[in-house]
Amino acid sequence: MKKYFLPLFILGSFCVNAQVTNDSIQIGDPFESDSIILDQAVVVGYGTVKKSDLTSAVSSANAKDITQIASTTAMQSLQGKLAGVNIINTDTPGGTPTVLVRGMGTALGGKAPLYVVDGLIVPNINNINPNDIEKIDVLKDAASSAIYGVRGANGVVVVTTKRGKTGKIRVNYDSYIGVRNTMNMVDMADANQYITYFNEQRKATGGSLISTNQQYNTNWFDEIMKTGQLISNNVSLSGAGENINYLFSLNNFEEKGILDGNNYKRTTVRNNNDYKLFDGKLKIKQNVSATFTREIPKSYGAFDTAFRQSPLVPVRYDDGKWGQPFWNKTTGEVTYLLNPGDGSGKLNSHGNPVAGAYYDNQKINATILQGSIDAVLNLTKGLDFTSRAGATKYWYKKRTFTPNKQTWLAADPTRTAAQFEIEKIKSTNVGVTTWADNSLAFNEIETFR
Repeated sequence: MKKYFLPLFILGSFCVNAQVTNDSIQIGDPFESDSIILDQAVVVGYGTVKKSDLTSAVSSANAKDITQIASTTAMQSLQGKLAGVNIINTDTPGGTPTVLVRGMGTALGGKAPLYVVDGLIVPNINNINPNDIEKIDVLKDAASSAIYGVRGANGVVVVTTKRGKTGKIRVNYDSYIGVRNTMNMVDMADANQYITYFNEQRKATGGSLISTNQQYNTNWFDEIMKTGQLISNNVSLSGAGENINYLFSLNNFEEKGILDGNNYKRTTVRNNNDYKLFDGKLKIKQNVSATFTREIPKSYGAFDTAFRQSPLVPVRYDDGKWGQPFWNKTTGEVTYLLNPGDGSGKLNSHGNPVAGAYYDNQKINATILQGSIDAVLNLTKGLDFTSRAGATKYWYKKRTFTPNKQTWLAADPTRTAAQFEIEKIKSTNVGVTTWADNSLAFNEIETFR
């Protein structure tokens, strides 16, 4: 009589051996199987399940997908890689990309999905080092609302960070430098074209004409834009012992924007530990991260001003003064200099975009502390009690100084005094969740005929 042994997996977490003969099948005691392969598992609100057992629509990305493109945030690097997820990047260094899961979720309300990092709900994942992410799952259909409530109506982005693995101690260092340029530039009129169009309009209205012999021919977009730069340095240490797994990481990231003077710096520190206590009866997962950002933003109104300002206006005059759209109606020359008896006018009411960016003085500092603890207590075979607690602490400070010279150069006659503003925000968010897991198991050998 031949005997066959078949391994049977139940609920993806236990395995039993089945002894098969010609006339019977005997099921043996269960034992723990290997962990579910990460690419075949999906993290949801109530735990981790096999992707094949999940009926909801899910798009997933692994660590390789996230880090193969240099980007500020993890979501930026996933543009075009997740089915049903539309990611619109921003040119602002450190800015939050727009993420739409299967289009607009509501007509008038918010459109951003819910972000969950290691079980902790967060506003976004901009502060997370992309090198620390193991996997991202995007829940896209109504099942996400069933799990997370109305907050998941626009989809849910579930982030799983890396953890220490058994084996030798691993030390990883990763560094890259990237550049960012504008692909399509606006074809602006040069000085001769501007003079032609301007004089045609003035002839039609009976106004004074400007001279065809002008000194300056400024391309304002060339003056305010430059090649952006991204620099990242990341180091991590991970390993595991008999009762502890650990991971430490440090990342320094800097992005210089395409708008001259725009700068963003981020430093991220993370520590993820796993503990096994009381012979594995109690398992604890601890996640702690700290993010420090420093930003020098520049007003993107400079692009609008560059689009509207005349090429006849210089960035600076020969005497070093900032260029303005003044012109001498008597000589037809675009200049602020007038002889006695000369008439003056303005080509337009727009300011100098280079001067505006130069005097735009803003600094933003932010600190984000996030931590969570998951405790799983095995009460008896097949029954676990799980409790999760998490907290986020946020500090934000923005300083803005606007000199009166900037308002004059921006052609704003309503503001004549310098302004100094300080904005501070401090917030704390705490959450606690508990639940019980009851798994099916076999305790005795059963015979089926």
